[in-house]
Amino acid sequence: MSACSPGAGELRRIARLYLASRRASRALVAILASAAGGWLLLALSPDRQLRTLVEITAPLGPAVVIGSSSWSPLGEIEDTAGRPLVLLRLLHLGGLLASAAATLALAGLAASGANTHWVLVRNLAGYTGLALIGARLQGPAFASAFCWALPVGYASLVFAASERLERTWAWAGQPASRDSALAIAVALLAIGLAMILPARNWQRASEGEVA
Repeated sequence: MSACSPGAGELRRIARLYLASRRASRALVAILASAAGGWLLLALSPDRQLRTLVEITAPLGPAVVIGSSSWSPLGEIEDTAGRPLVLLRLLHLGGLLASAAATLALAGLAASGANTHWVLVRNLAGYTGLALIGARLQGPAFASAFCWALPVGYASLVFAASERLERTWAWAGQPASRDSALAIAVALLAIGLAMILPARNWQRASEGEVA
């Protein structure tokens, strides 16, 4: 190991500061609470039409939490690492996403069975991608406060178009059997991660673009 390479203790310190700056523990609690709310709404939905509306809206909370957690008010902490923290970002966001997917899937299975759990996980992936895209585009001043805009705006359009859910753009309201809906959701997630992960201290990069 070279003199410039951080030791295990330094790496743990960087990881701890990184997660603390992004309030990872609070994000996890919020995700679990959102999943519990989704389970309750599904359990109280007596027919398929209402369950579809819940499938559209329930993943919004966890997705917005994940998008908000991609931003840090202490961006200078990342500079102490002396290298891009792509792996740490991936583990952080991937961990939150996996936790949200697991809890939503359990909520779907417990409340209604069928393929609801797959729809919830698919929509979570797509909404998270939209939240990450929004966070990156809005920059450091607004990422945490307004990363909800794209996923909530899109879900509102789908919600309003409940009679036209067969159209490709309304993928969030389509059944689990629609391969095109899954492809769109995965593509959005991939784009969102691609915009967030590689940029070193992207908050400062955005500030430079504005300046």
